[in-house]
Amino acid sequence: PRGTSSVRYIQEYNINKNLDELIPKLIKHKIITNKTVDIEDKNNFIKKMSSKIFLPELINELEKYDSHFLLEHFIRLNESLIYKRNRKILNTPTMIACFISKEKQIEDLNESFQDIDRTTLSIRCLIEHIAACPGNGNLLPSQEDIDNLLAKMDQIISWGMIGDQVNYDLYDIKIDVLKSGRIGTDKKLSEQVFKPFRLSKSSENVSDAINTYKNNYEDLPEDDGKEIFTEKTEEAFKSEYGVNLTQLIQFSQVLSGICFFKDPGCSTFYEDELISEIQKLLPELSKEEIITSLNHFSLSKRKHIMDLPDGMETYDVFPWRFNRRLSLNQKPLVKVFDAEKKENKYYVGPRQLIKSGRFLLYLFYSGKLRTKPEGKLNKLIGKNLDKKGEAFTNEVHDYFNTNIQNSIIDKEVEINTKSQLKHSKDIGDIDVLVINKESKKIYLLECKNTEAAKNIKQLVEEVNNLFGSESKKGWIKKHKERYDWVIANKDLLGAKYDIDLKEFDVIPIILTSEQLATEFLKKEELPFKLVSFYNVKEKLFSAFED
Repeated sequence: PRGTSSVRYIQEYNINKNLDELIPKLIKHKIITNKTVDIEDKNNFIKKMSSKIFLPELINELEKYDSHFLLEHFIRLNESLIYKRNRKILNTPTMIACFISKEKQIEDLNESFQDIDRTTLSIRCLIEHIAACPGNGNLLPSQEDIDNLLAKMDQIISWGMIGDQVNYDLYDIKIDVLKSGRIGTDKKLSEQVFKPFRLSKSSENVSDAINTYKNNYEDLPEDDGKEIFTEKTEEAFKSEYGVNLTQLIQFSQVLSGICFFKDPGCSTFYEDELISEIQKLLPELSKEEIITSLNHFSLSKRKHIMDLPDGMETYDVFPWRFNRRLSLNQKPLVKVFDAEKKENKYYVGPRQLIKSGRFLLYLFYSGKLRTKPEGKLNKLIGKNLDKKGEAFTNEVHDYFNTNIQNSIIDKEVEINTKSQLKHSKDIGDIDVLVINKESKKIYLLECKNTEAAKNIKQLVEEVNNLFGSESKKGWIKKHKERYDWVIANKDLLGAKYDIDLKEFDVIPIILTSEQLATEFLKKEELPFKLVSFYNVKEKLFSAFED
């Protein structure tokens, strides 16, 4: 696209070069000796390696170059990769219809997205680093220099994720010094969990692309004059950020439009110019509201990359973590002070700006938006999450009602001291109950509107949700209580629905809205099946038997 850079992924040559050079550096900094074979204190090893080698090297390397050049270059490259990823999804239905099989497209997307997503993450994190700690150098980097910077950031991210595996005791990972002169790590987690999980997610991406294809070419609905967001939502955002949600979304949409006209790869504005441009198209926004929106969406200089602005946590600066408030996904503008003109200058890519606006909505509606603990917005998000879970249960119930016959289907079937299905205590309800008369099977579906883990920390949380922790029961334990009750009380369940269930098998299922990586990680430990709704829509009851 006009104004963007040619797509270039992280180069394996630079990755291998860093790997080859690591052992001498570890010995120099006394992190290991030339006799070390096995790394026993893995957590300490990774922390020292990051703090003494990776981060200082990246800071020193970035210091040499013109930070304005780097910002513009990486923003343009980020825009190219966003475009390429979206284009591949958009073209998926036509590729399948005209050229290749669905299985081949899933395979191709999986391969492409690994390169795109890995490179995009390193680029975004480099932009964030340069925004926080711009170098004072004036050198213009060569392509080799750019490749080296990307590889160094990729190295920080990769070892950060390994550090989380070790820290959260997710998987017993082995780290040792290989005879080849490199540091070796156990690849079982990648091969047995992440590889099949990525392929599964690519399959979901293909299904989504096919199901939403027509929407890409439909006319936008006419404005009916109704407000998009509720009054409570607007008030909660105003209380949290100083502007409401409508204003934040309008700001991101209007500014992205301005950027597409000015420079669709990377637009730069001085602050007064930017405020003036936005006021022309959004006269209802005051100058103060525009400045508040700018501050909300902008990354800016700090004393050190680990220096935390008010209200932030170390979590917000770790590049391998998801949902960081100091990430380009949440702050798509980079604010730099121009010493000559004594004015703030902003760098922005329009596609990232649109992506960030959508990401804000996603965080809000998914309940992942990190807010003030006692604020109005936090309380509102809690209420919305309850509605979201209920909506997924209704969707599953309606799907079975529409697509199967000769079955009894019910939802939110209570088992407690007062219900027809009596128990000595309240053990919750069966979200969706399906009694299939033909196969003589009773399906107990625990419906969870889930979202797939995007890093190790989220995978740990996913495992805790399923299996529970010291402080709370997991989904599996709760569902097993209902399963055990049904096994022992088929007569009561049969009486409720006027059917003899003595010869029926009972099959408990945790039905998730998306495929979860935990299914691959804890396959041997799951007492009953974990199935994604995508799989059900493709195979129906066969999805519960595979």
